[in-house]
This record gives sequence, structure tokens and C-alpha cells, in this order.
Amino acid sequence: MMWRPALLLPLLVVACADSSPGIVPAPLSPQEQACAAQVDQDPALKEARAISAGRLEWQWQHEPEIQQIKRDAIARCLRSRGSRSGGGVERLR
Repeated sequence: MMWRPALLLPLLVVACADSSPGIVPAPLSPQEQACAAQVDQDPALKEARAISAGRLEWQWQHEPEIQQIKRDAIARCLRSRGSRSGGGVERLR
């Protein structure tokens, strides 16, 4: 019966292998880096963090909304610096 673990080992290795395509995000410009560093000062993000303080379940349930608040804050910062125009197609809310 020693042969069963030997046969299962290759299957286990294949099952645990990383199958992601390895997508690398585009590097941020200096203006985007500065805005990303300032995102923690955004009032909407501070409010969301105050609501979620110590409530992990709330954080998990609202993580997409928090990420959108961060993206919106970065976009506002870039617009205020003149790096991004205000027009264009925006996602539905």
C-alpha cells in the first residue's frame, strides 16, 4: 500500500501550482504615486475606516466599496493637479 502516497504526490503538486498568468500592473507616474500617498487623508475614506474600526466582517463585506472610494480619491487628486481631465466614461454607480 506504499504506492498510493507516491501516486498522490504528483497530483498534489500540480493542484497546488500557481496557475495565474502573472499580470503585472503598469508602473505609476510620479503624480499618481503622490496621489496614492495622499489617499489616506481623504474624508470619505476616513469615514469608512471609522465605521469599520474593529469590525472585520463589515470590512470584508464592504471591501469593494472601500477600494472604489480609494480609486475615486486618487482620480480627484489627479484632476486637481491637472493630470487627468474630468470627462470621459465613468463606471455606473
